[in-house]
Amino acid sequence: MIDKPPGAFELAKEAFSGAAAAARAMPALFLVSFLLFAAASWFTERSQPADPKDALAVASLLPVVVFGAIVSSVLAVAVHRFYLLSERNGLMSLLERHSRTVAEFMVTMLAFNFILIITMQILRLGDVERPLTVLIAFLLFVVVCLVFLYGMLRLSLIFPAIAVETPGRSLASAYRAGRGLVWRQICAGALLAVPLFVLPLAARLALAGSPAGAVAAALVRGAATLALTAVFVVLASRLFVWRQERWNGTDAFRIGAT
Repeated sequence: MIDKPPGAFELAKEAFSGAAAAARAMPALFLVSFLLFAAASWFTERSQPADPKDALAVASLLPVVVFGAIVSSVLAVAVHRFYLLSERNGLMSLLERHSRTVAEFMVTMLAFNFILIITMQILRLGDVERPLTVLIAFLLFVVVCLVFLYGMLRLSLIFPAIAVETPGRSLASAYRAGRGLVWRQICAGALLAVPLFVLPLAARLALAGSPAGAVAAALVRGAATLALTAVFVVLASRLFVWRQERWNGTDAFRIGAT
């Protein structure tokens, strides 16, 4: 029995190496995902509402959110299955063999996204109708973000469970499986995210005012989104494996069993 989960540095290293291995094994899928992420980023940047408190303007971006969830779900399921099952998939083969899995993954992801979007929009509308002090508004924003982050990380093992079609998977079992792993995910996530967030920010500053700057910036953001998706998928898969080894010995396909 493996009692101690991997440390943050070990998780980050495994996430980078696992994502790189997946990219080498499925280059066509990664290339298509990169182009679609870049296109979504370009459209989102050009369609930002002038007033972020305008609910209708924000709602107009929902198709982009759904589109991003579709692309992310296809890529994530493929990477999960590669890391956990050594299964290589192209776009068409994945959709042909695992379309229901991708759909379940996407619906779960969208549920998390919509909860956050709706909650944040309610806070903004409340700020308009019942003026709050800047401090209170900021504290509400921080609390909502922290609660969402904790819930997302605590439930994150549901995603590899869905990807490999784990029998008996549920949010309740994923919540139990995530106990004691949130802080490690935060530390490992920081190690993974900082360099991948700095790159698009630096590119945006460097390309500001350039005629081709918008396209180049979208390509950089697309690459960063691709990399972030892949490394966080491997991170969740690695913790999924550890939890199953700790609970069930060699049975890595039952989540929430005691």
